[in-house]
This record gives sequence, structure tokens and C-alpha cells, in this order.
Amino acid sequence: MKRHIAVLIGIALASFAFAGPQAVLGALKGKVEVKTAQGDWGPAAEGMNIDLSTTLSTGFDSTAVVLIDKSKLVVKPLTRLTLDKLLERSSGSVAASLFLRVGSVQASVKATTPGVPQDFKVQSPYSTASVRGTEFEFDGFHLRVIEGVVRLVPGRPARDTEGQTQGGGTETGFEGALPVDPANSNGGINVAQNQQAFLDIHQSLGPGASLSPTGPSGGSTGAPGQTTNNKPGGVSITVTVKNS
Repeated sequence: MKRHIAVLIGIALASFAFAGPQAVLGALKGKVEVKTAQGDWGPAAEGMNIDLSTTLSTGFDSTAVVLIDKSKLVVKPLTRLTLDKLLERSSGSVAASLFLRVGSVQASVKATTPGVPQDFKVQSPYSTASVRGTEFEFDGFHLRVIEGVVRLVPGRPARDTEGQTQGGGTETGFEGALPVDPANSNGGINVAQNQQAFLDIHQSLGPGASLSPTGPSGGSTGAPGQTTNNKPGGVSITVTVKNS
């Protein structure tokens, strides 16, 4: 009997050890709701685990804190956010990707293992903010870096879901977004501590038209602190970076 209990305890401990990283709701304020991939909207509660493909929604004057290992994400009012990816890599780092459909977040990303950079990404229909251990605010169009460096890639990204599906089928979450080509973003731009970046997205002049001369990579550099990317007859994005 004792041996049987010891085996059960060992199995439980092993399952816990290999459970992987978790996203857990911390402090909540106001109206906060969650919706699983195939479920209905329901009230959120502190201590609740957020599974993959779960969407978090905050109402007016409402906020939520999401804890992912040692990192902290503050979800601002009137925001809708989906957890697309959460896994532990062999290096010991935690890879997380979240899709920001609307609203804004403030993230404080901390390394799980000292010296091992994190793979933390917030995507929107118009851009991606990718970090390696930093603190920033992001709403898809405006990025403010509080600490560290954030790689901002303009353009509609391929959603980083690690094969996850929404509502039983593949769902990109980009309905209604302008068809910006991420390959036309020149790989993005680094935004450093105490800097802000602003995305100006607009239609180009028409087929064959270009708002500025393009270089070999398909992009061009305009005024200091600005990068313009053009796609003839499509959408142009200008990223302006300035000190806070």
C-alpha cells in the first residue's frame, strides 16, 4: 500500500515538473472576461489559468494582470488579447506569443534563467513587437520602450500560433486589416530605452506608384528617424522613432 502511494506521488510530481510554463491571471479590476477557443465568454477570476487560444477582454476602466513565469503583462482597458503560444525551449527560456486584436498592453519581460534571453512577442494586425528581456507599452501602432530594446516589425505578420486553432478552425485574426506585406518591412527597426515609435499606415498612390524611391531591398530611408516601406498599389508604412 505504501509503495502504491509512493508511486502515485511520484507520478503527480513528475506531471507537475513537466507541466511547462503557465499563464495565470493576477490582479483584476472592473469587468474582465475570458473566452476559450470553443467556449463562451465568462467572468475572469484571479488565479485562473489562461490556456492556449484563450482570449481575454477588459471593459471600460478595467485592467487585468497576466503572469507568465517571471514576466508580467498588464492588459489595459478596452483591450482584447489572445494567448497564441506558450512553451519552454531546451535553453530554459520561455517562448510566448500574444495577439493584440485591439487595445494596449504594458509588458515587463524577465528572463527565466539568468543570461538566457526570452522570446516574448506581441502581435497586432499591423505590426509585431519582439523583445529579449525588457519593459514596454504597445498598442499595435505606438510603441514606447521603458527599459531595454524592442524590435518593431511593421506589416501584417504571420500569426505565431504554433499550430493552434481558434474556434475549431484556423483563424488569422486579421479580418479587415490592411494587406501589408511583412516582407516589405526591411526586417523592422530597433527601438531603444526611452524611445517611442509611431506607425503611419496609408494606401499608396496606385498601381506602379511609389511614395519615395526604393532601394535594393524594396524600402527607403527618408528623413532622420523615419523609415518608409512601399508596395506599389498597396499599403505604405512610415515608422517614426523619437526620444520620449
